[in-house]
Amino acid sequence: MKKLIVLLSGVLIGLFSVSQVQGQSMTSDEVTYNRWSAALYAGYIFQERDQGNQIFASRFNVPSDPSWGLGGDVRFALNPFWSIEGGYKYSTLEGDGFETTIHTVSIKNSFHLNRLFRRSELSEVLDPYITLGVEQDFFDAEGPAGDVNRSEASVIGGLGVAYRLSNQFEVFSQYEIKLTSNRLDLQDRGLPYDQIGMASGGLRVYFGGNDKKPLNLKPPMRELTDSEYDDLFARVAMVEDLEADLNELENEVADRDQQTERKFDELSNRIAMLERRADSLEATTDSLSNLSCCTENNVEEQELAETVAAGHYLQVFASLDYDIAVEVKEDFIELFRDDLDNPEEEVIIIKRKQFYEVLIGGFQEFSRAQNLLPDAVSLMPDAFIITFPRPVSLEDDYEGTVIVHGRE
Repeated sequence: MKKLIVLLSGVLIGLFSVSQVQGQSMTSDEVTYNRWSAALYAGYIFQERDQGNQIFASRFNVPSDPSWGLGGDVRFALNPFWSIEGGYKYSTLEGDGFETTIHTVSIKNSFHLNRLFRRSELSEVLDPYITLGVEQDFFDAEGPAGDVNRSEASVIGGLGVAYRLSNQFEVFSQYEIKLTSNRLDLQDRGLPYDQIGMASGGLRVYFGGNDKKPLNLKPPMRELTDSEYDDLFARVAMVEDLEADLNELENEVADRDQQTERKFDELSNRIAMLERRADSLEATTDSLSNLSCCTENNVEEQELAETVAAGHYLQVFASLDYDIAVEVKEDFIELFRDDLDNPEEEVIIIKRKQFYEVLIGGFQEFSRAQNLLPDAVSLMPDAFIITFPRPVSLEDDYEGTVIVHGRE
């Protein structure tokens, strides 16, 4: 027991000394990371099956039964990749002719493999690791062949993976193989060592609170030489020059875009003006064509001529095109079919000079024309009331006015 106390004291003093040296060299960035942690774990010790060397097994000189072990450790991170820990483990072994109790103190190195994929987000939560270390076993072996109470050194190595629950807590699972004294089973033959294979899992707690990350999560850093530093700044200056050139090109492109947009607007305005002139010329051409057409058909149309009876009329449409006037007449016959006594005779077309005008009437009472005006306006917004005979001042405008198509 005295040896156990001395060894544990030495481990703690060594860890404290290392932490002091590392603490003096820590930068302000490193202060934000946790270096200290502690863990508790329990595990399953594989049995000896007398089947030769196996990875997931134990090796003794005689067959053994499965057993268990539990322990804990205190770990200090020397750097993001490498941690060192001191620990204690209690385990039992039982087999043919022996029963052994082991108290173990250890010093182990842990190498964090998440540094190999730090560019991945997975490295923030998953940390595969390798352990290598030495242990001192204090064991009592009892059996029919006698009792052994000894203290012997051993070596241990293993693989594990830790899953981070938060900055302060992580769970882990690992498998370790230990090469130790050949006297654990009270037999001293065969291989010069006994082999213990143990799979375990546990919980690790990082000191310092949840606002600091474990040091193995620190982003990788690399110290630059003077030449590399100068080269870096030369490259930065080159990038800045390229950025300035790019900005200048972007400004030139923006100016050209504005010029192009202005020219496009000017061309659009000119095209719109030309389109308006073309529309005006087309309308003039249509008017002349219609006038010519109406003049050619004048004799035939005036064969239907009759005088316009005196009264009040709704004038709803006027056009140079006789056919269009006939279509409008038909529309108003349908509109006022229920309002007029004889729509086919009361909706008429007259010709005044070169125009064909659609009239509805004539009504002897002005109020009758007023009542129909809103419906007429709904179909032809320019509809209005006109009265025949026209005033003396307008006689010249209506000279020769006849009924081209209407009632007899």
